[in-house]
Amino acid sequence: MTENITEQDITWAIAQGACSDAIHWLREQPRTIAETIERHGAWLLEHVFARLTAEQFATAVAAAPESALQYKHACDRLSAAQFNCAVATCPYSALEYEHACCRLTDAQFATAIAVAPSATDFDHVCLRQRTAPA
Repeated sequence: MTENITEQDITWAIAQGACSDAIHWLREQPRTIAETIERHGAWLLEHVFARLTAEQFATAVAAAPESALQYKHACDRLSAAQFNCAVATCPYSALEYEHACCRLTDAQFATAIAVAPSATDFDHVCLRQRTAPA
């Protein structure tokens, strides 16, 4: 991940809706993919997750676990270990996003509710609570 971001990468990012501050940052000096993931991991998970290698994806998930849970396409790509780590780091987000909530084991769901009780306001969380085994 030491390769630099190219002008072609920047042009692609502009086409995907990257903000002017991010583009300025990319052009300010040569940036590596690793630096970009560290600084803009959430945006990358939303817009370019499919272009990320497994190593780049793992780095982006570690940098932005909440975003990994938020964006369904990124959440679906998470390995079990990555998902478990993101849930442990961001239990509220695991409950907030229905696609992530559906992946929770009963034990993870119960732990997340205990840590983030305000998440019970979400309809899909209330439904799961009512239908959970006693």
